[in-house]
Amino acid sequence: MSVNRRFHRPIVWLVALLVGTAIGAVLWSPLLGSTRDPGWTAEQVISALQAADLEVESVYEMSKPDYESAPQLATTALAFYVPSVLNCCSEEPRGLVMTFDNDKDLEATRAYYDMRGQEVVWYAREVFVRDNVLLVMTASVPVDMARNYGRVLNEIAKPSES
Repeated sequence: MSVNRRFHRPIVWLVALLVGTAIGAVLWSPLLGSTRDPGWTAEQVISALQAADLEVESVYEMSKPDYESAPQLATTALAFYVPSVLNCCSEEPRGLVMTFDNDKDLEATRAYYDMRGQEVVWYAREVFVRDNVLLVMTASVPVDMARNYGRVLNEIAKPSES
């Protein structure tokens, strides 16, 4: 009987450890930011915008000055210019395409751009989200034009469908 007890206890502890780990992962995942399917890459979104004949020129990878005071949480972040729009403000007419690997980072970045647009009138922006992508159009891009970019983002096929 003592032989069975020696083998029985480690198995019970192992099962308890596995069950506890599974429960902990379920309970803590919302707090840690749930991970998601990779979804689109920023390059795929840029290609879709160009394929829809929207102005997307001089695409470049965003650097620290491009973020200004925004959180730098994106997995990838590309910016592009909209050249036909005259620069009416101190801000250049451009769009930002950012992709994220978790909801927490995406929502934190979205909240920043939403808040910033409410605080400073000339800084107002159009912000669009679909799955893992955040698309931001600067205030110098007219609202109707910016919404065309958002419409295309919402209409492009999922990466698995293309």
